[in-house]
Amino acid sequence: MPRRSVHKAPFISFEGGEGAGKTTQADLLRQRLESSNIPVLLVREPGTTQLGEQVRNIIKSRNNVPAADALLFMAARAQLMNDIIVPNLRKGTTVVCDRFSDSTIAYQGYGGSLNLDRLKHANELATNEVVPDLTILLDVPPETGLNRRDVADKSTGETQRRFEELPIRFHRNVRRGYLELAGHEPNRWIRIDGSRDPKEVAQDVWQHASEFFDL
Repeated sequence: MPRRSVHKAPFISFEGGEGAGKTTQADLLRQRLESSNIPVLLVREPGTTQLGEQVRNIIKSRNNVPAADALLFMAARAQLMNDIIVPNLRKGTTVVCDRFSDSTIAYQGYGGSLNLDRLKHANELATNEVVPDLTILLDVPPETGLNRRDVADKSTGETQRRFEELPIRFHRNVRRGYLELAGHEPNRWIRIDGSRDPKEVAQDVWQHASEFFDL
Protein backbone atom coordinates (compact mmCIF):
# COMPACT_ATOMS: atom_id res chain seq x y z
CA MET A 1 0.00 0.00 0.00
CA PRO A 2 1.57 3.34 -1.04
CA ARG A 3 2.53 5.90 1.55
CA ARG A 4 1.14 9.33 0.64
CA SER A 5 2.48 11.23 3.62
CA VAL A 6 5.60 13.37 3.34
CA HIS A 7 6.18 13.05 7.08
CA LYS A 8 8.35 10.66 9.06
CA ALA A 9 5.43 8.64 10.39
CA PRO A 10 2.10 7.53 8.90
CA PHE A 11 -1.30 9.01 9.58
CA ILE A 12 -4.19 6.54 10.08
CA SER A 13 -7.87 7.41 10.33
CA PHE A 14 -10.94 5.40 11.32
CA GLU A 15 -14.26 6.14 9.65
CA GLY A 16 -17.80 4.80 9.78
CA GLY A 17 -21.35 5.58 10.77
CA GLU A 18 -22.94 5.67 14.19
CA GLY A 19 -22.20 2.58 16.26
CA ALA A 20 -19.55 1.25 13.89
CA GLY A 21 -17.01 0.81 16.68
CA LYS A 22 -14.46 3.40 15.58
CA THR A 23 -13.48 4.58 19.05
CA THR A 24 -13.02 1.03 20.33
CA GLN A 25 -11.01 -0.16 17.34
CA ALA A 26 -8.85 2.97 17.16
CA ASP A 27 -7.83 2.49 20.78
CA LEU A 28 -7.18 -1.23 20.28
CA LEU A 29 -4.92 -0.43 17.33
CA ARG A 30 -3.09 2.13 19.44
CA GLN A 31 -2.45 -0.53 22.06
CA ARG A 32 -1.19 -3.04 19.49
CA LEU A 33 1.15 -0.50 17.92
CA GLU A 34 2.52 0.45 21.32
CA SER A 35 3.14 -3.22 22.10
CA SER A 36 5.12 -3.39 18.83
CA ASN A 37 7.28 -0.48 20.02
CA ILE A 38 5.87 1.91 17.44
CA PRO A 39 5.46 5.47 18.78
CA VAL A 40 1.77 6.31 18.43
CA LEU A 41 -0.73 8.97 19.46
CA LEU A 42 -4.52 8.60 19.43
CA VAL A 43 -6.63 11.70 18.73
CA ARG A 44 -10.31 12.27 18.01
CA GLU A 45 -12.36 14.59 15.85
CA PRO A 46 -13.67 16.92 16.92
CA GLY A 47 -11.68 17.03 20.11
CA THR A 48 -8.18 16.65 21.58
CA THR A 49 -7.46 20.42 21.46
CA GLN A 50 -9.28 22.97 23.62
CA LEU A 51 -11.05 24.36 20.55
CA GLY A 52 -11.90 20.87 19.36
CA GLU A 53 -13.55 19.92 22.66
CA GLN A 54 -15.55 23.14 22.65
CA VAL A 55 -16.71 22.43 19.10
CA ARG A 56 -17.62 18.88 20.12
CA ASN A 57 -19.88 20.18 22.88
CA ILE A 58 -21.52 22.71 20.56
CA ILE A 59 -22.22 20.21 17.81
CA LYS A 60 -23.59 17.54 20.14
CA SER A 61 -25.87 19.91 22.02
CA ARG A 62 -27.39 22.03 19.23
CA ASN A 63 -29.38 21.34 16.07
CA ASN A 64 -27.19 23.26 13.65
CA VAL A 65 -27.75 23.35 9.91
CA PRO A 66 -25.29 21.13 7.95
CA ALA A 67 -23.23 24.11 6.74
CA ALA A 68 -22.71 25.33 10.31
CA ASP A 69 -21.67 21.85 11.42
CA ALA A 70 -19.24 21.56 8.53
CA LEU A 71 -17.57 24.90 9.27
CA LEU A 72 -17.29 24.07 12.97
CA PHE A 73 -15.66 20.75 12.10
CA MET A 74 -13.25 22.53 9.76
CA ALA A 75 -12.19 25.00 12.45
CA ALA A 76 -11.53 22.20 14.95
CA ARG A 77 -9.69 20.21 12.27
CA ALA A 78 -7.39 23.09 11.35
CA GLN A 79 -6.41 23.56 15.00
CA LEU A 80 -5.86 19.83 15.52
CA MET A 81 -3.65 19.63 12.45
CA ASN A 82 -1.54 22.60 13.49
CA ASP A 83 -1.20 21.81 17.19
CA ILE A 84 -1.11 18.01 17.35
CA ILE A 85 -1.18 15.94 14.17
CA VAL A 86 1.49 17.52 11.96
CA PRO A 87 4.04 18.13 14.77
CA ASN A 88 3.79 14.48 15.83
CA LEU A 89 4.02 13.13 12.29
CA ARG A 90 7.09 15.27 11.71
CA LYS A 91 8.87 13.88 14.75
CA GLY A 92 8.08 10.29 13.82
CA THR A 93 5.00 9.49 15.89
CA THR A 94 2.23 7.59 14.14
CA VAL A 95 -1.11 9.37 14.58
CA VAL A 96 -4.34 7.38 14.78
CA CYS A 97 -7.43 9.58 14.39
CA ASP A 98 -10.98 8.66 15.40
CA ARG A 99 -12.71 10.36 12.43
CA PHE A 100 -11.13 12.90 10.10
CA SER A 101 -11.99 14.92 7.01
CA ASP A 102 -13.89 12.10 5.27
CA SER A 103 -16.51 12.27 8.02
CA THR A 104 -17.45 15.77 6.90
CA ILE A 105 -17.87 14.62 3.30
CA ALA A 106 -20.00 11.65 4.37
CA TYR A 107 -22.13 13.37 7.02
CA GLN A 108 -22.56 16.94 5.84
CA GLY A 109 -22.07 16.15 2.15
CA TYR A 110 -23.91 12.91 1.44
CA GLY A 111 -26.06 13.08 4.56
CA GLY A 112 -26.68 16.83 4.68
CA SER A 113 -26.77 17.40 0.91
CA LEU A 114 -24.01 20.04 0.88
CA ASN A 115 -21.94 20.52 -2.27
CA LEU A 116 -19.21 17.86 -2.24
CA ASP A 117 -16.66 19.88 -4.20
CA ARG A 118 -16.97 22.86 -1.86
CA LEU A 119 -16.54 20.61 1.16
CA LYS A 120 -13.46 19.01 -0.37
CA HIS A 121 -11.90 22.43 -1.02
CA ALA A 122 -12.68 23.51 2.55
CA ASN A 123 -11.06 20.33 3.83
CA GLU A 124 -7.93 21.11 1.84
CA LEU A 125 -7.78 24.51 3.52
CA ALA A 126 -8.27 23.05 7.01
CA THR A 127 -5.74 20.25 6.53
CA ASN A 128 -3.24 22.01 4.26
CA GLU A 129 -3.98 19.11 1.89
CA VAL A 130 -2.68 16.46 4.29
CA VAL A 131 -4.66 13.23 3.96
CA PRO A 132 -4.39 9.98 5.93
CA ASP A 133 -2.01 7.36 4.57
CA LEU A 134 -4.47 4.66 5.57
CA THR A 135 -8.19 4.97 6.27
CA ILE A 136 -10.03 2.07 7.89
CA LEU A 137 -13.75 2.06 7.14
CA LEU A 138 -15.77 0.08 9.65
CA ASP A 139 -18.83 -0.66 7.56
CA VAL A 140 -22.02 -1.40 9.49
CA PRO A 141 -25.66 -1.30 8.30
CA PRO A 142 -27.24 1.83 9.82
CA GLU A 143 -29.92 -0.17 11.64
CA THR A 144 -27.26 -2.30 13.35
CA GLY A 145 -25.11 0.67 14.29
CA LEU A 146 -27.98 2.73 15.66
CA ASN A 147 -29.20 -0.20 17.74
CA ARG A 148 -25.71 -0.52 19.21
CA ARG A 149 -25.71 3.14 20.12
CA ASP A 150 -29.13 2.85 21.73
CA VAL A 151 -27.89 0.04 23.95
CA ALA A 152 -24.62 1.79 24.78
CA ASP A 153 -26.28 5.14 25.55
CA LYS A 154 -28.83 3.53 27.84
CA SER A 155 -26.08 1.77 29.77
CA THR A 156 -24.03 4.95 30.19
CA GLY A 157 -26.89 7.42 30.57
CA GLU A 158 -25.76 9.41 27.52
CA THR A 159 -28.35 12.04 26.58
CA GLN A 160 -26.59 14.03 23.83
CA ARG A 161 -27.84 12.23 20.71
CA ARG A 162 -27.70 14.66 17.81
CA PHE A 163 -26.98 12.52 14.79
CA GLU A 164 -28.52 9.37 16.22
CA GLU A 165 -31.95 11.01 16.15
CA LEU A 166 -31.82 11.89 12.45
CA PRO A 167 -33.98 9.87 10.01
CA ILE A 168 -32.71 6.49 8.83
CA ARG A 169 -32.48 7.96 5.31
CA PHE A 170 -29.72 10.27 6.54
CA HIS A 171 -27.67 7.37 7.91
CA ARG A 172 -28.14 5.34 4.74
CA ASN A 173 -26.84 8.28 2.72
CA VAL A 174 -23.85 8.57 5.05
CA ARG A 175 -23.03 4.90 4.51
CA ARG A 176 -23.40 5.31 0.75
CA GLY A 177 -21.02 8.25 0.92
CA TYR A 178 -18.38 6.28 2.76
CA LEU A 179 -18.60 3.40 0.30
CA GLU A 180 -18.27 5.76 -2.65
CA LEU A 181 -15.30 7.54 -1.09
CA ALA A 182 -13.61 4.20 -0.44
CA GLY A 183 -14.30 3.13 -4.01
CA HIS A 184 -12.67 6.27 -5.40
CA GLU A 185 -9.40 5.75 -3.46
CA PRO A 186 -8.82 2.01 -3.08
CA ASN A 187 -5.14 2.52 -2.30
CA ARG A 188 -5.98 4.49 0.84
CA TRP A 189 -9.13 2.83 2.15
CA ILE A 190 -9.62 -0.56 3.76
CA ARG A 191 -13.24 -1.65 4.23
CA ILE A 192 -13.86 -3.98 7.18
CA ASP A 193 -17.17 -5.53 8.20
CA GLY A 194 -17.75 -3.83 11.55
CA SER A 195 -20.98 -5.68 12.35
CA ARG A 196 -19.10 -8.69 13.73
CA ASP A 197 -17.73 -9.35 17.20
CA PRO A 198 -15.26 -6.59 18.17
CA LYS A 199 -12.47 -9.16 18.64
CA GLU A 200 -12.89 -10.40 15.08
CA VAL A 201 -12.93 -6.83 13.79
CA ALA A 202 -9.79 -6.01 15.77
CA GLN A 203 -8.01 -9.00 14.29
CA ASP A 204 -8.83 -7.82 10.76
CA VAL A 205 -7.69 -4.29 11.60
CA TRP A 206 -4.40 -5.60 12.97
CA GLN A 207 -3.82 -7.82 9.94
CA HIS A 208 -4.11 -4.85 7.60
CA ALA A 209 -2.07 -2.62 9.93
CA SER A 210 0.67 -5.26 10.13
CA GLU A 211 0.88 -5.37 6.35
CA PHE A 212 0.93 -1.60 6.20
CA PHE A 213 3.80 -1.35 8.70
CA ASP A 214 5.51 -4.44 7.26
CA LEU A 215 5.62 -6.09 10.70
